[in-house]
Amino acid sequence: MKDTSNYFSPVPTVRATAFAALCTVLAGCASHDLQQMTRSETLLLGEPGAVEGRPEPVTPDIAAANGSTLVDSAQALADKQSDTRAEPVLYRGSDQQVRLPEPQKTIKFLGDDVSLNFEQAPLDEVVHAIVGDILQLDYVVDRPIQGKVTLRTRTPIPRAELLVVLESLLKAHDALMIRGDDGRYLITGSQQAMRLRPDVTSVDDIAAGYSTMVIPLQYISASAMASILEPLAEKDAFVRIDNIRALLMMAGTREQLSGWLEIVSTFDVDLLAGMSVGMFPLENSSVEETLAALEALMEAAGGEEGDITGIVRVLPMERLNSILVVTPRAHYLDRVGSWIERIDVDPDARFEKRLYVYPVQNTTATRLAQLLNSIYAGGAANSGGARQQNASRTPGDQSAVAPGLSPESIGGGISSGGAAGIGGGGGGSISGVGASGGSAGQGARAAAVAMTSVSMGSSGTGTNELVDVRVVADEENNALMVYADGKQYGIVKEALKQLDVVATQVIIEASIMEVQLIDELRYGLEWTFKNGLGSNYDGLGTLAAGAAGPAAVAGFSYTVSNSVGDISAVLNALSEESLINVISTPSVMVLDNHVAFISVGDQVPVLQGQTITNGGNSVQNITYRDTGVQLSVRPSVNAGGLVTMDIEQSVIDVGAIDSATGQRAFLDRTINSRVAVRSSESVVLGGLIRENSSLGDSGVPILREIPLFGSLFGTTTTDSRRTELLVIITPRALYNEDELRAVSDEMREQVRFMELVRDPPRSGVITYKK
Repeated sequence: MKDTSNYFSPVPTVRATAFAALCTVLAGCASHDLQQMTRSETLLLGEPGAVEGRPEPVTPDIAAANGSTLVDSAQALADKQSDTRAEPVLYRGSDQQVRLPEPQKTIKFLGDDVSLNFEQAPLDEVVHAIVGDILQLDYVVDRPIQGKVTLRTRTPIPRAELLVVLESLLKAHDALMIRGDDGRYLITGSQQAMRLRPDVTSVDDIAAGYSTMVIPLQYISASAMASILEPLAEKDAFVRIDNIRALLMMAGTREQLSGWLEIVSTFDVDLLAGMSVGMFPLENSSVEETLAALEALMEAAGGEEGDITGIVRVLPMERLNSILVVTPRAHYLDRVGSWIERIDVDPDARFEKRLYVYPVQNTTATRLAQLLNSIYAGGAANSGGARQQNASRTPGDQSAVAPGLSPESIGGGISSGGAAGIGGGGGGSISGVGASGGSAGQGARAAAVAMTSVSMGSSGTGTNELVDVRVVADEENNALMVYADGKQYGIVKEALKQLDVVATQVIIEASIMEVQLIDELRYGLEWTFKNGLGSNYDGLGTLAAGAAGPAAVAGFSYTVSNSVGDISAVLNALSEESLINVISTPSVMVLDNHVAFISVGDQVPVLQGQTITNGGNSVQNITYRDTGVQLSVRPSVNAGGLVTMDIEQSVIDVGAIDSATGQRAFLDRTINSRVAVRSSESVVLGGLIRENSSLGDSGVPILREIPLFGSLFGTTTTDSRRTELLVIITPRALYNEDELRAVSDEMREQVRFMELVRDPPRSGVITYKK
């Protein structure tokens, strides 16, 4: 044996002594650190018997390498503890329990297709004609076979299918055809054929002849497959049913074996892949109680004729306190899961307060919180809704909220003290996000989320079912947080479902136009509508008493509501005479009970003031004034389709320049009205008449300025033009997405058609695709 001490050079005595001392010091430090970590491990993780498995101690070198504290070491131990689950050990086999025979060589027949025509021919002659004459094969007939055959084919049969046809004829006359190893065919009776040496084939063999086939199964058991085939196969067809090797041995003709193979391929599928499995953990009920309730439910649902226990299997999982549901139909998982949810309830949970979160879908959480307070809290102390308190608070006030939060006070007074719960203040109301004395309320105030609080205390005398129900509106997430018991939340949720609905949208189509008042229109359009629309006229159209004419009426003096067709007929008649000037036809989409604003006009510069600096420079301050037509509409749709509109109409015209101030005057005419019209019908606002007069002269210069005789050398013209401003508003209520999509498609088609009219194709043919 070789001495290993010669492998290293000797260490000097001084170095050896220092090295030994250093090791002693490090060992002591390591021992001290290890004791501290072990004690910390016991304090953080508990005694060794409190958890599954004693955690492994952290060595000093690991702690020093990671630079972790004692808490980090304990967390690392806990993570390592959860990752120590043993992995399964698998030994996969080859899935081969039997050696299948090799497929027989197929016989290729050459020649054209053959037509058969036998009329009461002896069966042995038919065999000789097909096997011997046509196919020219060697064959042996064991004994004379009896029977007459009538066979006639309208279309030729391929030669490869003639043996299959002959095999069917022989089977009908209790005879079989067997193919030998040498390729010869033996034709004999059924009983004799079964006693001969079996011809074992595989599923890949396609040659005709009686044989015994080995059918391997992939997913289904042999006994289960045999029970499926029993009504379709003879008893003698089942040669072997082997559950261990998962195979069937069946004997029959090629036609019979092909049919049985199709049935096997239909049912031999991966049953687990098609199964739906659900694991439902229980929180309040035991597995036994829930299982008994589900079994009773399925037994009652099955009735006398149908039983669903075979379709839905419910299995207990005691260790996991869960219910395992296995079914071939996936929709049964949802059905059984809903019943488990109904059964697994805590009987006392209905009376215990907890926090519920309701996600608002179609409106704002603040609005719903205010409505809930108005409905359930009476709203007497708050004038029907939540009041925002914007009063400034001192820094020492504990009830102050963080920046971005708006304090709300709802109920019968501010509570000075409260629990550490969501709302704080168990008495009457809530101010801000939390109570002044609650730690949770202070934490909520630290989060800069704007919230609106509602406390549904009892107002007045009597009993209120929603006492101490607290509702907080989270504006950032648009959700309501409700702190109540199960019964109270059920009442609040039912109200929320009725309030949180999809808002109806209204598309407002407006047409703003000017109509020239000449000839029969000299009295205004009001007279034309009265005489043109007849009894279908609806609205107000009387002129002011004592007025000299329509020009004396400021604003819109009449309103006509009628179907689109009648109004369009009158306007089209005016358009043919070129009496209409369309100023604008805007369309705007607005939600129900919201304001839509339309402005058509120009901005006119106006001198606001003038300043002269010390250096003598003049600085002018110029602002812009909106002119034209401004229309504000607030629609409201009721359940019957009637659209009520609050209309605010203003017309601002540019007037003459004031001689005193040098500023331009503006003519402002405004009217506020409310009209009601059916959806898709029009309302006409009119009566605003404007008259413009102009005076002009022309002629020979100098000569037309001679007194008395100047008119002979020039002409003087006076032009007076009267126009009436007409506004047609057509609201269309859109109740669902299909109607909204239809309107969008309609607008898109209009834009596309305008592009085609503006830029027609060069070929001269307009191709318009929808």
